Amino acid sequence: MIDFTDKTVLFYGPAPTLDKEHLNIDDYDYTIITNHMVSIFFQKYTPQHTKVILYANALYMKNYFQHIRDNYQKLYGFIVIGDGHADKIRSLDAKIPILMNSFRLKNKTPLGLTRILHILQKSGTFQKLYITGVTFYENTKSIENNYEANYITKLGKKYNILQLDRNTHSLPDNIQYTRNFVKRFGEKVDMCPKAHNKLNL
Repeated sequence: MIDFTDKTVLFYGPAPTLDKEHLNIDDYDYTIITNHMVSIFFQKYTPQHTKVILYANALYMKNYFQHIRDNYQKLYGFIVIGDGHADKIRSLDAKIPILMNSFRLKNKTPLGLTRILHILQKSGTFQKLYITGVTFYENTKSIENNYEANYITKLGKKYNILQLDRNTHSLPDNIQYTRNFVKRFGEKVDMCPKAHNKLNL
């Protein structure tokens, strides 16, 4: 199991926020990355202390599992949706820690950050959370500009919150969920300035 009790957690989102330049990932017990960051993160960082966990959504698990296969030995654990996806991970390593999250947000699909907040909120025992790489899709004209270079995949360009998936996710509900989480946990949560401004905190 992945136990966040009394642990410091870094949510390393895919947006190109400036605070990433000054982050030391090894200041945190766990670093959570998302989807295609599995092919980018370890080109930028060589973790010494932090345990890296990959959250992979259904689209990524189905179409880009090869990238996970190529990098899973660098990961401590996974967060996935559904038993089928967990079985695919266990086919790589039967003992690797896996958390499953089937949470729905007002009957819609939550964003990756919201899923992570839901997991942390259920226990409430984490020591500290820092959120980086999150802008809640501030650039509404081009999906690519909301992500670090080389992060967005071909299918990510097709199925995303600004195009085919715009009715699958509710951006206002995800923002409100995050705002409520931050208000609940107060000083235990900090984040990049762009996310802070978007939440109007």
